Amino acid sequence: YEITRDRLPRNAPVELVGNPVLTTILTATRDAGIQEFKLNSELKTLLVMGGSLGSVSLNNAVRELLAIDARSGILRGWQVLHAVGQKKYESYMKQITARPEYHPHPFIYNAPAALAASDLVMCRGGAMTLAEVTARGIPSIVVPWPGAVRDHQTTNARSLDQAGAAVLIPETELTGIRLAEIFRSFESNPHRLAEMADRARALGRPEAAERIADFILAGDRD
Repeated sequence: YEITRDRLPRNAPVELVGNPVLTTILTATRDAGIQEFKLNSELKTLLVMGGSLGSVSLNNAVRELLAIDARSGILRGWQVLHAVGQKKYESYMKQITARPEYHPHPFIYNAPAALAASDLVMCRGGAMTLAEVTARGIPSIVVPWPGAVRDHQTTNARSLDQAGAAVLIPETELTGIRLAEIFRSFESNPHRLAEMADRARALGRPEAAERIADFILAGDRD
């Protein structure tokens, strides 16, 4: 991120290239994602992923959001694709009511397809996750993992939040009510999601791997 220039010596030659992402992250199509996860192509998709093990905090907030939706219809026009976590899945499923717009999975093996099908992502603030999200130009709700070294996930998330590409929610403030407020803001401002997508796309660096390779090859020639 641009802010990291300040962490390096003033005289150091610095070229900001971003994090390289898998080619499949960039080439996966929405149609493929819809088919992979048996989603409804007429609905927007919220993808929830809390890392490879899942997240209790994210899971609880989603469960609360679904309960609010059952009463108020706040998720009208949306479906939820949720990576619950393999060890958490069985107990979690006992706490929710099945519904056609909710698609929980113990683990999402095809992340490129899931991202391609998504209109909004709720995730942690790891650098690679955010690199993938912005490379695809997807708006996000970022809940930094509080155990990250030097709280670096909050710093990552703040870069997106300040640019208008994401909403940063500290884990201590993450509730279904807070999530419902965000979806109400999309209802009251129909352009907000598209604006966030534009900001995310502007931050994305899908060409990062090529630029890194170019610098390496240029150094070899020198």
